[in-house]
Amino acid sequence: MKLIALTDKGEIKKGKEKLESIIKDGAIEYERTIGYKGGSGRNRVFWRQDNDFWCAIENIDNRYWFVYGVADPSKSETQGLSITCEINIPKGGARRAISGVLAKDENNNVFLAHSGKIGGGKTGIGMNKFLNWYQEASRAKVAYPEGPEREMIIIGQIDSKEFTKKISNFIKKVNIFKINSSAENKEEDHAHSFRPEFIGIKEYYRPEDLVKARSYHGAVVGALADLLQQNDIEIANNREVDLYVVRRGEVKCLFEIKTDLTTSSVYSAIGQLKYHSSSLPKCDVLIALFPGLASNSTIKAFKDIGIYLYQYTLKNKKICFPDSQSILSAVDPSIIVY
Repeated sequence: MKLIALTDKGEIKKGKEKLESIIKDGAIEYERTIGYKGGSGRNRVFWRQDNDFWCAIENIDNRYWFVYGVADPSKSETQGLSITCEINIPKGGARRAISGVLAKDENNNVFLAHSGKIGGGKTGIGMNKFLNWYQEASRAKVAYPEGPEREMIIIGQIDSKEFTKKISNFIKKVNIFKINSSAENKEEDHAHSFRPEFIGIKEYYRPEDLVKARSYHGAVVGALADLLQQNDIEIANNREVDLYVVRRGEVKCLFEIKTDLTTSSVYSAIGQLKYHSSSLPKCDVLIALFPGLASNSTIKAFKDIGIYLYQYTLKNKKICFPDSQSILSAVDPSIIVY
């Protein structure tokens, strides 16, 4: 089963009308001023109160203009609305410069996809950075009648029950990304911050099937972050390091969290901790966490090379750290936990 981009004008128009109908169904209509690069204009907007987004739709040149935002139009009568993202659809042909596309599978189910190309006119906001940031996005290869296929973010099947919710999720992700990028541009390059990881179900649309994989990694990172912050320990993370401890501006401790106890995960934890700490002269505490108890030989190996090894457990959908006092003491020996 493959995803193939719709390029026939008739097919695209039919899909566009279906998409428009779904968005408008149950929406509250307003007339508002929408600001965009180079100007502004009055448009009808459709507010999906159930999913907290609005959409404006127009026919423009070679595309169907679908723009989205998150501000409540009922509270923006005089101020106007800002566009969070555009998911425009070409009226015909393979117009790759347009960010959105309708694509169908072998059963003629139609999906809305996006290239990841987002604007904003600000430094740090662009396609490559957004795609790297939005790791949990559902993606698939989309084939075209001519030219190479390309990987795109699959927002959802347009006639599915959860479709408007999936559009909302995508719009909110773009909004968070833009807010974070704007904030990062104002901070110094060396600033440390913590951003919670994705928690829940990741969907991958593959040529053969739809695979759902539950990701506990983000939940463990979040629970560990809560434990440390409750004890007034300053934490941060980035794309390379799951979690680290900062004291007086210096990185003092690195954490690496794994979701299984396989040999490859054990080797990976050692390698990542040693690699990332090699350029941090003030970092003298390395901690690896695994689900369940490791073997005696693994515990000894970690001790011999200077890495603390602790376990976490999942009980009633709650992440627990049986060795929480030991973890806190390793991070900061001055902490006394009662």
